[in-house]
Amino acid sequence: MSKVESEFNHEITIYLERMRVLGNLRLLILKCINAISPKSPGYFNPGAKVDLFDACRRHFEIMYEQATAQANFSEADLAVAIFAAGLLTYSRLEMAEIILRNIKSKYETDHGCGYCNLVPMLIFSTVLPLPKEIGYCSLTEGRIDLEAAKSWLCTNKALFRWDAETERFLLDERNF
Repeated sequence: MSKVESEFNHEITIYLERMRVLGNLRLLILKCINAISPKSPGYFNPGAKVDLFDACRRHFEIMYEQATAQANFSEADLAVAIFAAGLLTYSRLEMAEIILRNIKSKYETDHGCGYCNLVPMLIFSTVLPLPKEIGYCSLTEGRIDLEAAKSWLCTNKALFRWDAETERFLLDERNF
């Protein structure tokens, strides 16, 4: 390994260690948008004294606004779905519908996009208590019945409550 490669690997390690507090789901998004690279439009490296959670939320908001401004809403838009998924991890339940409008019903990893095309579905099915018969997702494949998921979301939307400790939506059993 060359000195340049070694220094770059060291930079990546330091960056990922610092960002680890954001949690695995947000880290997946940061990896997909190449947030470590100053040359990337998704570059994210706030100052040392900045609250990372707030800075990341704001970064996802800005990136979401940019993605929606450039989106062609006649077809699914992966960038919109990725940033909506990022905002869903910050308790923004309205982003769930946007994710469903911008993903396909089935994904598998591929050589071009790797697992990044699965990230919105993975976050949707992890942050929300989606029944397995409606959809499932891993980092290698995912399937979701989009119409059933939209119906399930609409039916249960008022019953969700955000659990800050687990950073997940739960069905509020008090409302049953």
